[in-house]
Order: sequence, then C-alpha cells, then structure tokens
Amino acid sequence: MFSIPIIENPKGYFTPILYYKNKSRTTTVTDVNIISKELIVAIHRFAGKVYLIKLEYDEDQKINKYYLLDSLKIKYGGSQYQTEMLTRKDNRLYILTYTSYLVIVDIIDNKNLKFIKELKFSHGSNYHGLEINNNNLYIVPAIVEGPMHIIKMSLNPENINYRFEKIITPEFKINTGKYRIKDITFLSNDNIILSIMTNNGKTGMLDYNHSDDGFIGLYDMNFKLLDKLPLKEIHMDSIIADKKNNFYLTIHEKEGSFIYKGTINNNINKIENIKKIKVAAFPHGIDINEEYNMLGYTSYATSSVYLIPLNEFDSI
Repeated sequence: MFSIPIIENPKGYFTPILYYKNKSRTTTVTDVNIISKELIVAIHRFAGKVYLIKLEYDEDQKINKYYLLDSLKIKYGGSQYQTEMLTRKDNRLYILTYTSYLVIVDIIDNKNLKFIKELKFSHGSNYHGLEINNNNLYIVPAIVEGPMHIIKMSLNPENINYRFEKIITPEFKINTGKYRIKDITFLSNDNIILSIMTNNGKTGMLDYNHSDDGFIGLYDMNFKLLDKLPLKEIHMDSIIADKKNNFYLTIHEKEGSFIYKGTINNNINKIENIKKIKVAAFPHGIDINEEYNMLGYTSYATSSVYLIPLNEFDSI
C-alpha cells in the first residue's frame, strides 16, 4: 500500500464535523482518478482543489515517490470549497460539487490543469455521485428538492449548450426524501449499480450517534430494480465496477472502515460473493485501473489517497 497525504487548512472556511455513532470526520480528500501507471488526480472537498500527481517506481516496480505536478483552486460561482466526486473521459475531468454544480477541467499535456467551464443544474439539490457510460454523463443526488431524479447529459460535441435531461422513475419518485443516492456505476451489459442510503430516523450526520441503513441496488438500463443487498447502520459513498462485473464500494460500518467487493451474476441478475478488506478510516472516493492492477481510495480521516493492488481481494 502506498499513501499520499494531502493536508489543507483553508483560512476562513468552516467544515462541519460529521458523525457515525461516536466517530467523527471532516470532509478532506474526497475522490481519486487513476489516469495511468504514473499519473493520478485527486480532489479535496473543503479546500476546493484539484491535484495532478505523478508516481515514480523503484526497481521492483513498487511506488516509492510522488510529485505534485499542478493544483487548481475551484472557486468559480457557487462551487467554491465543495469538490465532491469526479470522473474522467480521456483528458477531461468532470468534477461534481456537493451543491448543484459541475466543474469541467482539462489535463494539458499530462502536466497542467485548466479550468474549462462550470454548469449549474437545479437550485436546492445536493449531487453526490457521477459516472460516464456510452458517452453520457450520469449524475445522482443525495438530497433533492422536487422528485428524486438522475441527470443524464450527452458528452457528444454537438451538445454545445450542455443540455441535460432528468430521469424520474416511479420508484425514485415515491422515495423522494428517503433515498440518498451516493453513487452510480455501470456494468458491461449497461445494467446499473447504485449505492443508496435510507433515512432510518436516527437524527442527522451533524448529530452524535448518527447512522443510516441502506442498500446496494442492481437496476436495469431503465432504472428498474432487479436486486438489492440491504445494509444496516452504515455510511457508504463511492462505487465502481470493472469489466468482469465486479463492483467495489467504500463503506464505514460498526466493525470499522472497509472496501467491499461483490460480483453481479448477469444470468440471474443477483448480487453475489461479497468480500471486504479493512482500510483507512472513513473511506470516500474510489477508482480502479485494471490495466495496471491498481485500486485507489481516499480517506477522510487521514486526508490521504491510498493505492493498493486491485487483486488484493484474490487471497480472501
């Protein structure tokens, strides 16, 4: 395991202390994207920054050094200090803020970061997860005003005005105010996995002794529920799938902090074979790079990015 601490203390900004039972955390390094064997991107929520980081290897091909190539302060419009989650297509980053903004940043020559544009979706919504599938960007909300929905935006060049549509299903509509969708990922057959937390009446995250229930939901491409794995007294955040229909999820529960790995059996549309490994406290963002056998995740507790072999689960 290799760790990259990113410690920030922005002046003049207060980040609230959030609770899981008697454990507290603040919002620090919130997501990571593995571009290549040598290059990653990370974001820091309450610092409102994006970082481009270069990795170096020793003679045994283990990471032994890292260098900060560039950083970019996200302080445009309403998105200041709220960088939450990111995804990438080629050299373009789509960075979601925990408000109603999407910030687009380009990586120039694998050395620099350049602000491109900021988009505002709808007033009063707190979006948390995003992913790209079939050249469309999908964005999911943790808190919404109005009916629960998912945003779909084409990334084709002809969508020059960044038009988007809201996907509203009967299930999401009747669960508005109860479902908090934390993240979204896609399988090779275009089926969808959502990590969803539900309000179980145990106060709010600013209150001591808070916890939530939730579930991992398998949906078809029209967001019809196919299967669910219920979870009790948890806090979960980021989820991502590989090309073999495995998914990886960051989660904090009664036993501590973990990354879950599960398999989707596409023949019967079932969630199967859950394994988990213990990780640094309050993991949040996660990414994988199958080509280089890398899994990256972020820890709110340590304000760090961690890089581990993707096949770490094989021995469990």
